[in-house]
Order: sequence, then structure tokens, then C-alpha cells
Amino acid sequence: MTEHSPAATTKEPHQTVPMADQLILSEITLACPICCDIFTDPVTLKCSHSFCQECLQKYWKDLDVPLCPICRKECSSEEPTLSLAFKSLCESLKSVNTTTGRDDVCSLHGEKLKLFCYEENQPICVICYDSEQHKKHKCSPIQEAAQDLKIKLRTGIEVLEESLLVLNKAKEDNEKVTNMVKTHVQTVEQEVRQEFRKFYQFLQTEEAKWITFLQEMEKQKCSGVEKNLAKLHQKITRLSDTIQVMKQEIEEENSAFLKNYSMNNERIKNSAVEPIRKVPEVHCEDITLPGSLFTVWAQMKDLIQKPPVMLDPLTASSQLIISEGCTTVTYSKQRLSVPDNPERLYVGVLGSQGYTAGLHCWDVGVGNSNKWTLGVIEENVDRKELLKMEPSGRFWSIRLSDGVYRVGVRGQPQIAVRYVPSIRIWLDYDKGLVKFCDPHRNCTLYSYTCKFKEKVFPYFCSGDPNCPMSLFPGKSTK
Repeated sequence: MTEHSPAATTKEPHQTVPMADQLILSEITLACPICCDIFTDPVTLKCSHSFCQECLQKYWKDLDVPLCPICRKECSSEEPTLSLAFKSLCESLKSVNTTTGRDDVCSLHGEKLKLFCYEENQPICVICYDSEQHKKHKCSPIQEAAQDLKIKLRTGIEVLEESLLVLNKAKEDNEKVTNMVKTHVQTVEQEVRQEFRKFYQFLQTEEAKWITFLQEMEKQKCSGVEKNLAKLHQKITRLSDTIQVMKQEIEEENSAFLKNYSMNNERIKNSAVEPIRKVPEVHCEDITLPGSLFTVWAQMKDLIQKPPVMLDPLTASSQLIISEGCTTVTYSKQRLSVPDNPERLYVGVLGSQGYTAGLHCWDVGVGNSNKWTLGVIEENVDRKELLKMEPSGRFWSIRLSDGVYRVGVRGQPQIAVRYVPSIRIWLDYDKGLVKFCDPHRNCTLYSYTCKFKEKVFPYFCSGDPNCPMSLFPGKSTK
């Protein structure tokens, strides 16, 4: 053994078999041929072959004549002999195997594990330390290595715990988004049901009214005809009865027939049919469906009061409060606790519907607010940064700040307007036109012409907590 060995030993004049090899040899010698494990309650047959008592009995169970499992020699059921010394030897070997299989004992040398090899990442004994395998490896006492590696593992655990916190936060944000969507959908669903309930009630009432009207017209137009039908029915019944009686009289005996002939002939004369009156004329041209439906449709339009644009709460920044009906936005001085979902803007809120074609119009009531921004933006702008308020930033807008109206174009002079109670926004996607109007003065404040490259959304932002911003239906004609 080298001088740097932690434990020096004296070489023996002859080689010895290592303990591990001794155990392996013993296990092979004392192994049952049937179960291949160290004998348990070993028995020996007359042919000198040994087996576990239980293994031999199981082997013989399906045989008509007991045979030796190895040499196939016929045996007697009383032949197996139990050797107490052999049994004791096997139990001793099992005990040694249990001892050498402990976690703190080297499986190769049977020595206690006192060192840790950083190259192999495993505990070793002092004999392993002097071996060629570990000769140049960095090793430390087990206690020191355990402390160092526990610190390293704790650091790794802390990183995992930080990752777990991030994942839990992301899970919480996603759950908030899901709950927000579900709550919003439930609210809108309730509104839809209420609106359609109005339609149902209105249509049922109109239907009943028009059915009653048609029934009255039917009575009016059919009253004269029905009177004629009643009279005709009486005459037809009376005449049918007379004909039936006369046919029966013809079948009577000649004497009886001739006796009643004069009376029956007079009866036929009295039953002569009066001339048939002309059927009265009835005109149905005034009973028409199209006019009725148009009237109902015109009345039904008055029930629809929803604006063409509604706000999308999932896009609202953390300082904007959206009303339940999604038609009003209010600025909040305190940031709200909202999930940072991908759709959410850093500043502002979008309409719930985007446009890729057609002409669209909506009105916005800004009231006496001293700070607001209105316009349209393209769908794929960077929503987590402050928007660049000009067409180069894919944002077409006007805004009010500190009493001054401005447009999102560099070098453009201020809009000469002192007071605008409401704003009307026109979007003609096909022509690339965005126009801001004052509907009360019937004038254009500013207009943009451009070529849109993708879907655009209405944009709204309020900065005055005392004055909410509201959406209204815009007129459909310029």
C-alpha cells in the first residue's frame, strides 16, 4: 500500500482470497439447485444431492414416483435427511450476507465506508482509496462531503422552489383569467336571455294581436256567406227527406201507392226548389302578410338599444374599470388586481370586436373629462408597452390632455376645439379611412388615410376618475 494511504497494512507472504469472492464462492456452493438461493432447511437424498426441504416437496408434488431433480434416481418419500450442521452453516452465511449488505459497509472489501469520491459520486472505504480506480480522484471524509453536498442540494432545491412559485403564480393568473371569462360570459349570457325574452314577449303579443285581427276579418267577410250556408243546409235536409219518403212510396203496393198518389204528388210540388241565389262576392286582397311583418319589424327595431361597439374587459389595463354592460370605462387611481393575460394592454382598453372590412361607426361620450384618448389600433401591436400614438405605431388617434386636443401625427398643429361633448368615430376599412367628428356641430375634427395590413380594433382610454367614458350607437349615415 502507498505512503499516502489513510490506513497502512502489512502484506501477507501469500495471496488471500478477498472477502467478497469468498462470499460469492460460498453462495454458489451452498445454493439449492431448484430455487438457486442459499439452502433453507437443507435435506440430502441417498444420491448425495441436497435441496431445500420445501423446494423438494413442491417438486415431488406433481410426480407419481419421487425422483431426484438432478440425477432422476428413484427415491423414497422418507428418504430426505435433515442435517443440522448443514442448516447452521447456511444460516451463518445468510447472516454474513446481511451484515455485508449494510449501507455503511463496502460491498467489495467489507470495510466501513469512510470517504466520498467526487469523481464517481459514491462512498468508498480506505482500501478503495488506495486502489488504481480511485488513486487520482478527489476524496473527502463522508461527514465533510455530506455537508458540502447538502448545501449544494439545498441551493438546487431553492431554485426549484423559485420555479414552483413562478408556476403557481402563472397558474393563479390563468385561473383568474378563466374565472373572469366565465363571469363575463355569465353576465353577457344573462343579458342575452333578457334581451331575447323581450323579443319573445313582444313577438308573442304581436302574434296574438294579429291572429285576433285576422279572425275578426274572417268573421266579417264570411258572415253573409255563412247565413246563406245555414239556409241552404236547411233546404238540402228537407229536400233529402222528401226524396227519401217518395222513393219509399214508389215501392208500396199498387193500391196503397194509388191511394196516396194525390197527396205525394202535391208534396213534390210544394217541395220545389227556389232559384239559387248568386254567391256574394268576397275580396281577400286586403288580408296581406308583408305589410304586417314590416310593421312588426319596424317596432322591433326600437327594442334594440345595444351599441355597435362594446368593451372587452380582458384587454383593459389595470387602472380601468369596465361596467357590467361593457359600455362604460372609468379610470381608477389605484391599480386593480388583474391577471397579466396576453390580451391585456399596458394602457387602455379595446373594443370586443375587430374589423377587417366594411364601414363602422360609434359614438363616445367623454363629458367633462380632461384626459382621454380615442382611436383604432392594429391587432398585433405590442400590448405590454406604451403605444406609439401615431400611424407609424399602427395607432390612429386623437386625445385630450390638459385642455388641449391633439392628434397622433408629429408636427401636426393642435385641433382648434374648445369643448367636445361627444365624439363620433368613422372607420372605413376598405378605403383606409379613420375620421373623428363632432356630431353636435356636424364637423370633422381630424381624419387619417392609410392602408390597413391586419385586423383593427376600437381603442379607448380614460384618465379622469370623476368622469366615466361611455359608448353609444353611431348613426349609420354620414
